[in-house]
Amino acid sequence: MLTPPCPRLGGLLRLGGACLLSLAAALPRGTALAQTEHRVGLGVGYSHHAVMDTAATSLAYDGHLAATSLTYQGENGRVVWTARLGAAFGHMQATGHAGRTIRFVSREVDGSLDSVSVPVRASTLTADARVRVERMLPVGRVVLLAGGDVGFGLTNVQGFAAPGLMQMLSLAPSLGARVPLPNRQLVQVSARTVLAAWVSRMPYDQTVSLPGQTPYQGLVARGSGWRSLGHLQTLSIDAAYQRDFGARGTLRVNLALGYLHDDWPRSLRVIDTTAEVSLALRIGGRS
Repeated sequence: MLTPPCPRLGGLLRLGGACLLSLAAALPRGTALAQTEHRVGLGVGYSHHAVMDTAATSLAYDGHLAATSLTYQGENGRVVWTARLGAAFGHMQATGHAGRTIRFVSREVDGSLDSVSVPVRASTLTADARVRVERMLPVGRVVLLAGGDVGFGLTNVQGFAAPGLMQMLSLAPSLGARVPLPNRQLVQVSARTVLAAWVSRMPYDQTVSLPGQTPYQGLVARGSGWRSLGHLQTLSIDAAYQRDFGARGTLRVNLALGYLHDDWPRSLRVIDTTAEVSLALRIGGRS
């Protein structure tokens, strides 16, 4: 017989075992783990990214990005848990200044002139990772979803006169509703807003050089801080249509709108609109 290394650990093990036994006893007959359904899906789509970062430039920027995602979702009739990795890549340019370039001219030692033209646009990469847990609350034909998620988002912009790198680790509650339809279809709407976040943004002087540190370390040291609703406001709304097909297939069409406003070091406003289509493989549950 194994003996716990300390009485406190033994107590925790006994408490954990008791909780598992209580949960198993509370489940109705037939609600076994075998009925848990898992979906693993890959999505592709389009994202429009609009940003106004007055800490970097007085110009508004917008871009057209190609988006992709990898999603895992599990549910057992009571709880839905989701893990998602997403990314989008493309270019941004100053709104209303398509094709604009800035020309730099230098004079060589021999008196000749050398010039280079730099486009006022920037390559843009956005990425996010999120884990969400939601409780399912049936109300008639509608299933309400209440929960929250922990997420990490990154926006990296490289170019001339463009907003700089931004990253955010956030905690956000979420609410949603799911309506099952005939022929293994459903529609779902959800909304989330960030309550607290750790944010890194380029400082107003755009300087991240610190002795003995990389530029990224300098960014984190000089441009990071905790935000709450008083300084950071966000709202994300998702609408999805889903249909199961065949023995194990799922088609999902998702539309998402996101808004963010951060007031430090100067006002930043971001609006993201994304349309995505994904195919998923169902594992477990009903065929």
